[in-house]
Amino acid sequence: MFKRIAKEKTKIVIVSLLINISSSYAKENNFYHLSDSVPENHKISKVILGDLTNDGRDEHILLIKGTLKEKLIKNGSGKVVDRNRRGMIVLTDELGSYSVLTSNLDCFESENEDGGFYFPPEMEINIKGGNLYVKYFHGRYGSWEYNFRYNKNDLELIGFENTEYRNAILSLNQSVNFITKKMQTLRLDESQFDIFDYNEKPTDDMYLEKWEKLSADNMIRFSEISSLTSRVDVLNAINK
Repeated sequence: MFKRIAKEKTKIVIVSLLINISSSYAKENNFYHLSDSVPENHKISKVILGDLTNDGRDEHILLIKGTLKEKLIKNGSGKVVDRNRRGMIVLTDELGSYSVLTSNLDCFESENEDGGFYFPPEMEINIKGGNLYVKYFHGRYGSWEYNFRYNKNDLELIGFENTEYRNAILSLNQSVNFITKKMQTLRLDESQFDIFDYNEKPTDDMYLEKWEKLSADNMIRFSEISSLTSRVDVLNAINK
C-alpha cells in the first residue's frame, strides 16, 4: 500500500494490560434467561448475536452497564450524567440455558466521559468472520480497533489498529498482529509535507515505515483486561 522509505527492526517487550481483579464472575454458572446472567448493580444496554466459537450457533454478547447512583455526577457544564462503567458478558446457547463463555464487567468507560474540547469516543461492537471487533471512533482525530478471537474458553486479543489524523490528514497508522508478534507503523514524514497545507495531500512515499518485533509470554485475554477505552491502554503496554 505504502512505498517503504525506512525500515527498522527492534525488539520491544509487551506486557499484559492490567488484570481486572475486581471481576470474580463465575463462568461455570448456567442461566435460563439472559437477564439472569447480569450481576447485581448492572443492566443490559445492548444484545449482539454472532457465532464466535465456530459451532454454527450464535453466542449472545451482552453489553452491560453499572447502575450505581453515586456514579451519577455533574459534568463541567452542570448537567447530571451517568459515569457508570460498561462491560460485556458473552453467553453460549446450551439449547435451553445459557452459560458464560467469558466476561469483563467494567472494561469500558461510560459513554458520558469528559471529551475535553471534543466529544468522547463512540464505541461500536461487531462480529465479523467469527471474530469480535471493538472499535472507537473519535471524529476528526481518528479511530482505533481491537480484534478478538475465541480460544481456550476466552477471547484473545489478536489484532489492534490505530489511525490518527491531523487537519484531516492521516499522520499515523499502526497495525499490531499479536499472533505473529509484529507491529507496523506508518508515520507521515512532516519534513516532506506541510500538515497545514490544505491544498495538497501526502503521497504514499511521504510515509516512513517501521517494523517492530513484539515479545510476549502469553496472549492478552478479554477477561483480564482492565480498560479498553483508550488507544493508550494498548500502546503503553506495547512500548514498555
